Amino acid sequence: MENERTLISNYIRESRALNIQDQDIARNLLSAGWEAGILEQAFSQFQERNIIMAIRGLYKEYSISDDLVIAALNGIAELNIYEGEFLAITGQSGSGKSTLLNILGFIDSPSRGEIYLNGIEVSQMTERQKTKYRLQTLSYIFQFFNLLENYTALENITFQLKLNGVGPFKAKKKALEVLDFLGLKDRAHNYPSQLSGGQQQRLAIGRAIAKEVPLLFADEPTAHLDTQNAEQVMLLLREVNARYGKTIILVTHEPSYARMADRIVHLSDGRVTQVEEIKSTQTIDWPQLVQEAVLARGTRPLDGKS
Repeated sequence: MENERTLISNYIRESRALNIQDQDIARNLLSAGWEAGILEQAFSQFQERNIIMAIRGLYKEYSISDDLVIAALNGIAELNIYEGEFLAITGQSGSGKSTLLNILGFIDSPSRGEIYLNGIEVSQMTERQKTKYRLQTLSYIFQFFNLLENYTALENITFQLKLNGVGPFKAKKKALEVLDFLGLKDRAHNYPSQLSGGQQQRLAIGRAIAKEVPLLFADEPTAHLDTQNAEQVMLLLREVNARYGKTIILVTHEPSYARMADRIVHLSDGRVTQVEEIKSTQTIDWPQLVQEAVLARGTRPLDGKS
């Protein structure tokens, strides 16, 4: 039963990544013979939105002189980030996008305000605890790739895994699996300088997902790529979100890329001006869909719940 739910959940994630509506996903699964009761359970997990990070009254100020203080973040009153969602943060240059991402990723600290990670207030953590959370909870994808130039593609990933305590044999096996997923297995022994810009960014994504942590931060990952490679990277991030269920927080100034997310947080002058829902939770009419499936298959209802 558990394997069935996992299989269905993966199908739902991958279908949503292709922008297929929940009604159509359910219709396809019912037509394939899956029982309505199992499908209801699988869909219910996507309707329960667990908060993985929360922001309350966030400010970030820089003191230039005794008389001059610049506010990079000027009071983000409330923002929840949900487990498994793809969230885009967008705005013009200087709006506070990267500052917010750095604070959420523990790279920087706010001047005022509260951040909660899995219900724990970050300001109450020691530096040692923050370091532990960074290693066990977060991964980063930077616009400048930040690959180790003297390490091969394979070694760039195994090095990251070994930092997290993974043994050499398991690290190599996992790294090869990730490279295969990225379409870079034949480049395993190439150095970053021997890879194209698009391949380097895909390798950076691979290094991030190999850690098997729930949160992935991407800071302008398409900034130094041409249009074709940029679109491939965005599709890859969408697939990572769908296949692995990772919570992705993306900073981008490109509206078309932001709209590939589930929600968009619009920033201006360090404030949230709008939170835009791109994909909303849909209510599925199970009796109607089951009846459609029954008529299409010419059989009796699929289970007692229908």
